[in-house]
Amino acid sequence: MSSNPYEAPKAPVADYVPSEDQDGFRPEPKVCAAGAGARWLSEGWAAFTHSPGPWLLITLIWFLIAFVLYIVPGGSLAQNLLFPVMMAGIMLGCDAMRRGEPLRIEHLFAGFSAPNVGQLVLVGAIYLGAVFAVALVVMVPVIALGGFALFRSMASGTQPDLSMMLPLLLGMLVFMALLVPLLMALWFAPPLVVFQKMPAIDAMKLSFAACLKNFMPFLVYGLIGILIAFAASIPLFLGWFVASPIFFGSTYASYREIFHTD
Repeated sequence: MSSNPYEAPKAPVADYVPSEDQDGFRPEPKVCAAGAGARWLSEGWAAFTHSPGPWLLITLIWFLIAFVLYIVPGGSLAQNLLFPVMMAGIMLGCDAMRRGEPLRIEHLFAGFSAPNVGQLVLVGAIYLGAVFAVALVVMVPVIALGGFALFRSMASGTQPDLSMMLPLLLGMLVFMALLVPLLMALWFAPPLVVFQKMPAIDAMKLSFAACLKNFMPFLVYGLIGILIAFAASIPLFLGWFVASPIFFGSTYASYREIFHTD
């Protein structure tokens, strides 16, 4: 059987019923070779070239929603809470493509119709709360150190220098480092919740464990992903209309390979 998750099956497959999507699921995540990271991205490209029109429209709508929520007061909070819901819908769309069905624009909102949509929102809430907690833990000492440096400069009558920026730069590096485990917990949580009916916390724990076990593939994935992101940003960020579907499709491809036997 082909490893491409977007290749249509050879035999007819019944309509997708989330509660019955247990066939082939492995509760113990598979450990993949380092090269799997590059393969997931190539499968994301295959997903895009399979249905470029729907993908472009889905990405456009996603960007428009993100822009509106960005300018609306409190919209950023809503955006983070709803991200797993919309991501789950995209995973449902990728699953439909794997079964030989067409990708539709409605798939972007399919997560809102999931019977456990509350758990998807909870994933976003847990992630957002964790980010706030990390930011608070990091920024308090940063502000304290920066304030102390400024006070010492004023007391000595010297001009502030670039060394006062050091606590801020260090804090940003620490924040980004602590953000990685949170992203690991978020990565597979939406498909695990929508396909396997897992509670939010269990899905995030399993997602973190799967990413940790596949550190090398995700390292390769991240390095190539940085290059894709850089290339997508050069032409006025228009390349993200292609890069986003690639990343969406590769997320589903990684989920299928790590958590399914077929």
